Amino acid sequence: MLFCGTTTGGAQYLGFGAASSKGLGRRAAADLASSGREEDATLEMEERDRLLQQVEARDLIEFGMIPEFVGRLPVVVPLHSLDENTLVRILTEPRNAVVPQYQALFSMDQCELSVTPGALRAIAKMALERKTGARGLRSIMVQTPVRDSAEEEFDSGIEEESWPRQADVANN
Repeated sequence: MLFCGTTTGGAQYLGFGAASSKGLGRRAAADLASSGREEDATLEMEERDRLLQQVEARDLIEFGMIPEFVGRLPVVVPLHSLDENTLVRILTEPRNAVVPQYQALFSMDQCELSVTPGALRAIAKMALERKTGARGLRSIMVQTPVRDSAEEEFDSGIEEESWPRQADVANN
């Protein structure tokens, strides 16, 4: 993702754009095309981050932005991709993190949800593979078998249940 911002006469202008090899500009796209090898999601993100460091105003114009608008953006700053560790932190640390929200929902039904570090990593890896970033973490949590199993268990009277294969399911 690319972020551009400027302040002119008290008004702030912000520009955002998702980069692709087509939108990286001539120099960066040529560099990407010359790599020629299959890379996993992490290496691909690192390469994209490296290429975004080279983006200049003329690349934004080639991408399709209006030159007059680009002229109002004196600073172009790329936002780097999120890695697995950062995604795990996003799952657990912020005030409105997904895992604590699920734990609160489970506690309303007198159930305790514990998510192992392996399961957190598996969810983060799925988000990396899908290239959905932090916004995709919630949908991955919703789509996992824990949700379906938990809905069944709430009505069964079972006080504690363990799903040890959860991380395995997330890895497949």
